[in-house]
Amino acid sequence: MTDNRSSGVRKKNANPVSLTNILAPVLKDLGLSPDIRLEKLKKNWHEIVGTMNASNTCPLSLRDGILEVAVSSAVWVTQARFYSSAFIKKINGFESEDGVEVKDIHFLLARSQRSTK
Repeated sequence: MTDNRSSGVRKKNANPVSLTNILAPVLKDLGLSPDIRLEKLKKNWHEIVGTMNASNTCPLSLRDGILEVAVSSAVWVTQARFYSSAFIKKINGFESEDGVEVKDIHFLLARSQRSTK
């Protein structure tokens, strides 16, 4: 019988597991999955909802499956609500291995920065 280490032959490990599959349950148990999911959504928002929609919307928070999104104007609130089911499908399809599912989106009119005189 030969020793594989001394002969330079490397033995293959069966069934490698991705780091995401290992960390996802741990992060979920710690309650950190929604925070990580929100950061991924913020970072990739243009890719997920498209450039025009992303220019007028911004994810704010994610709690209990509800994503809060700031919207630039009342017109865009209406537009975003019209597309909300499509947004949810795209959001849940984007890197969904973390186990955090968006069930609904609440669109909030962003307060404009007004100068006080």
